[in-house]
Amino acid sequence: MPEVDLDSTKQLLLSANLAFPLVAIFREESDCHVCHIGRVLTVNRGTVTLQEINPNATWDDAPTTYPLNEITRIGFGGDYEAALHLVGGTFNPQ
Repeated sequence: MPEVDLDSTKQLLLSANLAFPLVAIFREESDCHVCHIGRVLTVNRGTVTLQEINPNATWDDAPTTYPLNEITRIGFGGDYEAALHLVGGTFNPQ
């Protein structure tokens, strides 16, 4: 298992993004029934910007930004993320 940096949410997101093809973020206090899966594009000024892949394994057209302080859990390396990546491939901007 690749190492990830647990020092902060920012470092965890950035290191997991380097080690795995997809990262999942959960904002359980804002919406307990949704997770956002994709590639981390940036982490700065208290936000993370993701290029998301949807449950149909297609990449969204535009990235989405979320506040870091709303993130309650971060996932990576799981079977679901691996299956999405296998079907959807790597994000390739046009």
